[in-house]
Amino acid sequence: MIRSARLEDVEAIYQLGEQLHLNYRTTNCLEKMLKTPYYHIYVDVEDEHIVAFLLYSHLYETVELIDLFVDANYRRKHIATRMMNYMLGNLDSSVKRVLLEVAVDNDHALQLYRNFDFQLVYRRKEYYGDVDGYLMERSCNNEK
Repeated sequence: MIRSARLEDVEAIYQLGEQLHLNYRTTNCLEKMLKTPYYHIYVDVEDEHIVAFLLYSHLYETVELIDLFVDANYRRKHIATRMMNYMLGNLDSSVKRVLLEVAVDNDHALQLYRNFDFQLVYRRKEYYGDVDGYLMERSCNNEK
């Protein structure tokens, strides 16, 4: 079940985030983000545990997907696809584009984003240390 994150979810999100990078807790202040209107965090709850989260910002006409992470034990179950659908389905009509960055060697994520019509905009050299990153963009037509 996908839902908006709550303050009591923060520790579980940090634990998942630390699988993305070890300093996730010190580089993000999820408690503050949850209280800030332009940040949005969704979680997926399976078996009464948070197994995935999606974090994005919405400023003016642009949404930036900051993090999408699914616990390794729950991958290949279309959770990331459901979370992307949930996010995109809940964007208001002011959104004109969605941006994200992804490592060039993250094949599963790249396929997911291509399935949602994200296009390569720019290649950032050594963006992830020794690995290049792609800046990707998806145009939105959110007439509701």
